[in-house]
Amino acid sequence: EESIKKEIENAILLKNSINLKSIKKIEKNIPFIGKLIEEDKFFILNKSTFMENLEDMLEKLVHKGIIDIEFKKKVLKREKKSSTAPPEADTAALDNYIALPHSVNTNGENLYLAFGILEKPVIWDTKEIRIIILMIIPDKNVDSTDLIIKSYEEVLEVGRDKKMVEELAKAKSFDEFYKIITKRR
Repeated sequence: EESIKKEIENAILLKNSINLKSIKKIEKNIPFIGKLIEEDKFFILNKSTFMENLEDMLEKLVHKGIIDIEFKKKVLKREKKSSTAPPEADTAALDNYIALPHSVNTNGENLYLAFGILEKPVIWDTKEIRIIILMIIPDKNVDSTDLIIKSYEEVLEVGRDKKMVEELAKAKSFDEFYKIITKRR
């Protein structure tokens, strides 16, 4: 049953044109989230506020051509709005130090996750944030709904594992981060 599940996940990834840069990403023993992690979407961030770190991350993604300026503006507008909402309406900050900003990329066909490790924790919407996981949701690939749901579930699963989140928050490199997040849970 588990091997069938992994084969289905891999088929979904391939069907939705996820950029798989390494054969290790389609190994059966790697958790699904590990198959979405790419080094060009991993950042060590050192700004003093959540919004400054998010903006830095988005700017680097624009520079790499992964997102456009419109997506960046949409995410920043959404997050600024959430900072004024009451804590119970907060959608950006998960428990255990993870912020999950997300938006639809109107010019995108692929789902991407970008990861930012904050060198110093920051407070956002009354919660301490150590990791930013940016979900870039495609607008044009309507077949990616299952992939989006699975990705969101995986992010939530990682977020529930406080020990893993604390280890991830201490990662100083992509390789170290990847090794931690892909170890069997």
